Amino acid sequence: MTKPKSDNPLETNQANNKTPGSLSSLGTNIAVGMLFFGFIGYKLYQKMNHYIWLIIGVLLALIYCGYEVWKVSRQ
Repeated sequence: MTKPKSDNPLETNQANNKTPGSLSSLGTNIAVGMLFFGFIGYKLYQKMNHYIWLIIGVLLALIYCGYEVWKVSRQ
């Protein structure tokens, strides 16, 4: 006997590896990356007393987030 095909989206998405788990992992990685690089930029801004460090931190966070999205979209 063959197994009946399931209408469960979690089972059908496992074939292309874009499960909700990988997408929630993406959201977590983006949030942590923004907080981490933003915090580093903010601390450098406080120490060096120049706003460019905050901007650099945010730009690094955006680059990291773009990389994380690219990794998930390649799968």
